[in-house]
Amino acid sequence: MEDEYEPIVMAGVAAQIIAGRDIPTATVENITQAMQIQNFPVNSATNIRNSLLSYQRVLIQQARKDLRARFPEPVTINKISYT
Repeated sequence: MEDEYEPIVMAGVAAQIIAGRDIPTATVENITQAMQIQNFPVNSATNIRNSLLSYQRVLIQQARKDLRARFPEPVTINKISYT
């Protein structure tokens, strides 16, 4: 596996793990006070997950650029192939 893929996979895994940690909005009113005491704001897990997914998209774009620079695709113009 190329080195570029490791951080992409790890960001995706972290986002998946964090996604299940958020508090449903239906129960927010009952536990808001307890969560404020614990310094874990409501929807913070969703915000972290969204940030991780954005970071993953940036990593994918960077990996795509790096791999295309390393392994350029040939171009054919007028039946002449340029590699």
